[in-house]
Amino acid sequence: MNTRRALLIIGLIFVALIAAAKVTSSNGLDQLEQHLAKQGWEKGQLTLLNGGYSSNLFSQTAHGRYESSDPARLGKVTIKIQRGTPLQAWSVANYGYLPISK
Repeated sequence: MNTRRALLIIGLIFVALIAAAKVTSSNGLDQLEQHLAKQGWEKGQLTLLNGGYSSNLFSQTAHGRYESSDPARLGKVTIKIQRGTPLQAWSVANYGYLPISK
C-alpha cells in the first residue's frame, strides 16, 4: 500500500510540475524569430503573414509564415517549432524557403 501511495504522489507531483511549466512558459510564438535568426534571417527582413500555436497535455507547437523583404532573398518562409514537454527547449520541426523568381 505504501508503494502505491508513493507512486500516486510522485505522479501527482509530475503532473503539477508539467502544468506549472506550461502555464508559466511561452506559447512559442516569441521563439519563432530566434529560430529564424539561426537560419540566417535578421530582424526586419521578414514580415509575418500569419502564425499560430497549439498545445495538448504535454507537447506544444508554434508556426509562422513570413514574406522576405531582403532583395537578395525575396520569397516566402515557413517555420514550425515544437517541444515534447514544457520542460524541453523549442526545436525546429520544419523550415522552408520558397524564392520568388524574378
